[in-house]
Amino acid sequence: MNTLLNWGVRFLDLVSPVRKRRKESAQPEQPQRPQRLQREASTPIAQRKHTIDSVYKIKKYYRAKHRLPRNLIVRATKAATMIHGELEDEDDAKEQTPNDEAADLGGPDDAQYGRQEDDDEYEGEDARWEGEVLGDFSEGGEEQDRKSAERDLMYQKIIEDVSPEGWSEDELTLYCRLRMRGREPMLPHHWRGDFNTIPSRLFGNEEGVLINSYCQNTFRATQALHLLFKLGGRVRDRELAGLPVEGVMKREVERYVRWSQEDGEFSRKPYIPVLAIVASTPKQTEEELEDRIRIKLEALAVRYREAYTIPAARASSSHSSSQYVRPLPTLYGIVISGIVMGFVTYNSANEDAVVRSIGLFDYSSHANDVWNGIAIAYLVISARNYLTGILEDVEAESAETSDPDA
Repeated sequence: MNTLLNWGVRFLDLVSPVRKRRKESAQPEQPQRPQRLQREASTPIAQRKHTIDSVYKIKKYYRAKHRLPRNLIVRATKAATMIHGELEDEDDAKEQTPNDEAADLGGPDDAQYGRQEDDDEYEGEDARWEGEVLGDFSEGGEEQDRKSAERDLMYQKIIEDVSPEGWSEDELTLYCRLRMRGREPMLPHHWRGDFNTIPSRLFGNEEGVLINSYCQNTFRATQALHLLFKLGGRVRDRELAGLPVEGVMKREVERYVRWSQEDGEFSRKPYIPVLAIVASTPKQTEEELEDRIRIKLEALAVRYREAYTIPAARASSSHSSSQYVRPLPTLYGIVISGIVMGFVTYNSANEDAVVRSIGLFDYSSHANDVWNGIAIAYLVISARNYLTGILEDVEAESAETSDPDA
């Protein structure tokens, strides 16, 4: 019996190392990282002998020199974020370069933000801004007064450059706003969460910005503006496919116009438009396109003159400002030809007025998509503001007339 037990013990002693070796061989061997690299990876970034002043450089530094695994790179990135106060996504941000807009407009050629994903979605990571924004309404005291004064001087310089003789006040206001895009707040503060890739300095108080919601429906307003930002990607896709783009551009602008009518609460009320839109056809010349927008604007001007004329002065053939119940409006036009969109104005108060071009906007580059969307919003909302003001005056006059105690 003792002999059998001895043989059993010897058998187990022989088998156990073999089973242990098989178990160890079944598991993949983990490479051992040198202790120097582990120690360097855990060392605080600020104590390194290499000065690294951005998260992007830290990633590049570790990948090139140490070949560390991704989890350690992420740790180093988070450490650098806490030290330098920078926020960045895991993927390397793509560098953007400034792009020129229309030469005659002199648009925001010193600023660029956003990155277009697949030319059809405005993502805008790694927002960059190099210009100084004038008149940030979120500031107070002397700083706000200083920036307001600088902004007024820039407005004055723009007006002097265009020789404003013959321009209406609304024409000058819109032209200056287009020239000042990116140099002053453009969107309300409470829209910041919907456009978190636009620099915060371009947001201001709702009373001081042009783009806003009249009926305070922020969701519909921001969604309508987002669609304008995405228009450029759709246009370039159709152009690459050899398809016409004018129809898509016109429909998108008309969609934003319909939003402005609903936002201004006059979509179901009778009114005379102040905005006309024309798009070129394949066989149409530039002269014919210019004639189309001129005829439309002149027809609107005639309708306003007839509607605003005092009944006692209808028999007179002469036209003066005193024979109208209220000032005649500035009319706006949008001309679409290919991937270029042009803005024109027409002063209906001047019988000798001509169609005036105030800006050209090219959709060939995604770098201009946001700026072009802002420009369209400026023009459409300028038209909305005039109509809402007129309708409020008409309703107030009607209330006074119907009140017997007035």
